Amino acid sequence: MEKYLVSFSVLRRGPRTFGSRLASTGKVLYSQCPNHQRSEASFRPSIWQSATPRLIAMCLIATVSTFTLPEQLEAQLVSYQTILLTGDEAPTPGENTSFRGFFNVVLNETGQLAFNATLAGAGVDRTNDFGIFGYSDGKVNLIARAGDSVSGFEPDVTFSSFGGGFGGPVLNNQGQTAFLATMIGTHLDTSNGSGFFLESDGKLNLVARSGDLVPGAKSSVNLGFLFPVVLNDLGQMAFLAGLTGAGVDSTDDRGIFFATSESVRFVTRSGDTAPVTELGTTYDGFDVPTLNDLGQVTFRASLAGSDVDFTNQQGFFVETQDSVTSLVRWGDEAPTTVAGDRFSNITRIARNEFGQSAFHAFVNGPGELSRGLFLDSNGSLDLLVRDGAPLPSAESGVHITGFSTNIALNNVGRVVFKGFLAGAGVETDNRKGIFSAFGDTLELVARTGDVAPDTEPGVYFSDFATPVLNDTDQIAFLAHLSGTGVDNSNDRGIFATDTAGNLRLVAREGDLFDVNPEPFVTEYRTISGVAFVNDSRGNDGRPRSFNNAGQLALTIGFTDFTGGLFVATIGVPEPTSSALFGAGCFVLLCSGKRQ
Repeated sequence: MEKYLVSFSVLRRGPRTFGSRLASTGKVLYSQCPNHQRSEASFRPSIWQSATPRLIAMCLIATVSTFTLPEQLEAQLVSYQTILLTGDEAPTPGENTSFRGFFNVVLNETGQLAFNATLAGAGVDRTNDFGIFGYSDGKVNLIARAGDSVSGFEPDVTFSSFGGGFGGPVLNNQGQTAFLATMIGTHLDTSNGSGFFLESDGKLNLVARSGDLVPGAKSSVNLGFLFPVVLNDLGQMAFLAGLTGAGVDSTDDRGIFFATSESVRFVTRSGDTAPVTELGTTYDGFDVPTLNDLGQVTFRASLAGSDVDFTNQQGFFVETQDSVTSLVRWGDEAPTTVAGDRFSNITRIARNEFGQSAFHAFVNGPGELSRGLFLDSNGSLDLLVRDGAPLPSAESGVHITGFSTNIALNNVGRVVFKGFLAGAGVETDNRKGIFSAFGDTLELVARTGDVAPDTEPGVYFSDFATPVLNDTDQIAFLAHLSGTGVDNSNDRGIFATDTAGNLRLVAREGDLFDVNPEPFVTEYRTISGVAFVNDSRGNDGRPRSFNNAGQLALTIGFTDFTGGLFVATIGVPEPTSSALFGAGCFVLLCSGKRQ
């Protein structure tokens, strides 16, 4: 019998009820209703196997036509894939262990995942209940686990912990995973027991370790305390480290490094001369660097010298082809229409694959501009959004009065940020917003006091966390909610824009969620918590959870103390019931012509 394969449509079944997505080869459109569960035992293959294609198509049309009312069957722009649930078997060879919790889940462009997880089972204790795992092509693999031996060391040397308190792994688009780990065992202590590892094609390599001699140093200088590592798609890494050894003091005890799986080299060190106009100006300290896919290392540094004061004491610098240049600095001239306007404070910067930089800065000078968002495109610096810019809506007299320091920049040059409003009618409960800026266009994505989409009437936004952005201009963020029926059991949710720019609910505390990936079985649980990683601000080598296919990796906890790891896909609108009806009729006509 010829079979018709119809993509499994992921649907939101009535208010506050979500279904998960099945990725299988035998895909059948199946509509599950909120109050009807179909068990595997009640499914009768013999009836379906004997049905003709025409009968199947008629059943599909009848199903879709029956549930066209929004309260019964609403086509959802968000689909869900269940990756793992607590209690699922963990890939720990020779042991009967299961997953107990998931954290710091990151995602690449091909849909691969890396994450931290806690474990439970016979033989699991505090020394081996934590690990880093990967997910690819439907399979979960162990990358590293506390208590496991570390290759290349004495037999008793084992992993002790991961992340060093800084979070989870970094995953690039080649499927490589980088992470910071601490080790215990023979000849190891706090001075030499931590290191950066890179997993590639199932092989784990130690890239750099505390206590290692620093290559290129003028004397015996060792790596000390290690900060988080960043990783680009070329497999290159950058990191900040403390320095110890002969002659090292508080003026030269920090360094920025560039690394591959084969080598580590200095980018710069505190005490080195900074590339600025004032003679004798040196680096005094650093923040953790970023690294884009051009191999450019960008870092913020504080400065010291006779000509350095509070007006020019910090700046951002970039290394390109082994040469460090100043990107932007406090005291630099701001690109305004008034001569003498200068930057007075720049806290964070976002970078993309094409060398563009976006940042928030305060401005001092004779002009009226006090702060704004700026975009540097390979040396051409422009004011993107200014303090006082009118709200991009019909509402008059409302303007932007401040910016969050954490902004996101994609490879198209779009900037997304959290901002603050002032003006007529602005009060405490409606003064915050998520904004998107591209060229001369400023858009309001969401505002506190606005109705939260896909929620009950009377529920509105009350606050926002830092948003993330992909290269197709989709935006995702965690929001706090207030209003009718909202309490601490349902006051947080994840929202994202689809490819048409429509804002959709991804997951909310208090909602029912179907964790079972099978299309004919439902298993509803009530959400108690939602989270996703929002570390990355662009093409910066930091952990990412939102890719260009609109996939968002998230963790969900449930009120029965279980949890899961899921991938939500925020895509394009589903076909209407009329379109599905027409498609079904076309199938019937075509099937009638076949002999």
